[in-house]
Amino acid sequence: MNKKLTLALGAAALAAVLAQPAQAGHPSLSISVGLCPPPPAVVVAPPPAAPVYTYHYYPGQQVYYDPLRGQYFWLSGGRWLWGPSLPPHLVLGPRHLTVRLPGPWPHHHHQHRWQPPHGPRHHW
Repeated sequence: MNKKLTLALGAAALAAVLAQPAQAGHPSLSISVGLCPPPPAVVVAPPPAAPVYTYHYYPGQQVYYDPLRGQYFWLSGGRWLWGPSLPPHLVLGPRHLTVRLPGPWPHHHHQHRWQPPHGPRHHW
């Protein structure tokens, strides 16, 4: 038998059964189909990437320099200080490491183990 004809006959039979009023002593059956709109799509954006700051780090003096802000950060007496220029006793050589860190305060991410690529050198 044709699939469309079978489906149509089945739907008609179901409609006939459902259209009959319930009689005393006979259970009734009702089926309702409701079409609800789909729930709204929820798009979760990834968290924004933390900005990355690039510093010049001078390991021998434990000094960071932020070239974009023109700020130096240096360790003095166990505390980190910063400013647009270094104190006179800190003299930097031309060589430095480029360090990329996730914030505007490089000393929050300071690691004493950072060394130049070929090991420690006294003239850094």
